Amino acid sequence: IGDGSALPFVRLMEQVGRKQQRARRIYLQVQKPVEVSHGKRRVAVYPSDRFSYSVSCRIKFDHPLVDVQRMDFELKAEAYKGVIAPARTFGFVREVEALRQSGLVQGGSLKNAVVLTDEGVMNPEGLRFSDEFCRHKILDLIGDFALLGHPLLGHVEAEQAGHALHYALVSKLMKDKSLTKRVSSDRDRSRSVRVPPVLELVGA
Repeated sequence: IGDGSALPFVRLMEQVGRKQQRARRIYLQVQKPVEVSHGKRRVAVYPSDRFSYSVSCRIKFDHPLVDVQRMDFELKAEAYKGVIAPARTFGFVREVEALRQSGLVQGGSLKNAVVLTDEGVMNPEGLRFSDEFCRHKILDLIGDFALLGHPLLGHVEAEQAGHALHYALVSKLMKDKSLTKRVSSDRDRSRSVRVPPVLELVGA
């Protein structure tokens, strides 16, 4: 998992470079508000009047370095590289042993995660950002929503959310095709396109 962030993968992709393809990119444009929740945790997606993908994330943890953090982010390549990709996964030292006994975090260390004590962090280098925790939650959300198979056009709001709620919302979007519309790239924003079978969403 590299250093626990997405930055090593971004750098590797930059090294190999990109090649422009002849086909236009297909997006999933949100048509109706959709929400899933569990107690105080929720994630929702809304149509946007802009040709964009944005996220508003709020988290709250009973820890002096976290407390309440909130970030609004519009997904663009350079912004992602500098703002979101460097944010590392994190966990609490008091939970590590229980996770290992469950077969999780077997390769976890201070080299690939931020480990929180009751008052601070164990990592000698400290945090990369004061709100690194909220930034990593956005990184998680973007990764989970990539399961849709196409970039999203809409606005996502996440409140104390995590992978399970992300997957539940993605599942709803994949199962109910009336919730999204497939559109071509911003060179042809107004025209819906017929998607060939090879581009059909897995599980749709």
